[in-house]
Amino acid sequence: MIVLSLILAHLTADFLLQTDALVREKRKYLRKHLLHHTLLLLPVLLCFWLTEFEMANPVKNVVLPLVFIIATHGVIDFLKLKLLDGTTDKQNMKNLFYFLGDQFLHLAMIVLGCSFFLNVSFSAIAEKGITLITEKSSLSVPNAL
Repeated sequence: MIVLSLILAHLTADFLLQTDALVREKRKYLRKHLLHHTLLLLPVLLCFWLTEFEMANPVKNVVLPLVFIIATHGVIDFLKLKLLDGTTDKQNMKNLFYFLGDQFLHLAMIVLGCSFFLNVSFSAIAEKGITLITEKSSLSVPNAL
């Protein structure tokens, strides 16, 4: 549940609450962008710290995952900005590749952070993901066809 909550917080920060100015001027506002993500991820981690971790070890259960996710987010965005320096708006496939790679890496870092610091196993994440797409739910592949 914590992985899904952090992924939803990331997607909310990246797509729903991010202004057009912040997107256009990400290089100029990278610190604000990271603060924006911090303000959405921190409450999620605090909620789980209060409820699931019974306020035990705040450094391991809140601070380290937050620093890891935000730091890797900053590195990924910085590298993407450097790679996009040489592209034009007309290079749509290259920009799409960078966008998809960027999002995949962000989600992978959230999963890694949960695995490293919050003892969430990869097999549990994979099992829940497989169940989600194969069971009879609105998100399953057979129902989508």
